Amino acid sequence: MSDLYVVFALLITTATTYAIRVFPFLLFNAKQPAPKILTYLGRVLSLGVVGMLIIYGIKDTPFNAPPYGFNEILAIVSVALLQWYLKIFVLSVLGGSALYMWLVQSKVLVGVF
Repeated sequence: MSDLYVVFALLITTATTYAIRVFPFLLFNAKQPAPKILTYLGRVLSLGVVGMLIIYGIKDTPFNAPPYGFNEILAIVSVALLQWYLKIFVLSVLGGSALYMWLVQSKVLVGVF
């Protein structure tokens, strides 16, 4: 892979990302606000995405073997509590992910059971 190929790939990726980010602002500006269905979907879909992430995160969890899914359950509860307390979604997800990774890598709950 040549250096020129990498440069063009980065330029195309940058231009595409910029265009995707700018397009909604060009389409819906202050003079013409977004339709009500889009604002509704913007409110509702974020919760749907979180629900799908929870289901995807626990779908392969063995609840019949130690630690019986407690790593995942504690991480989900920590994200919910952090979101309730801090109300900063990124920090809530990072905190829950950090707790989950620590629980899995330290195997602290496996020793309990």
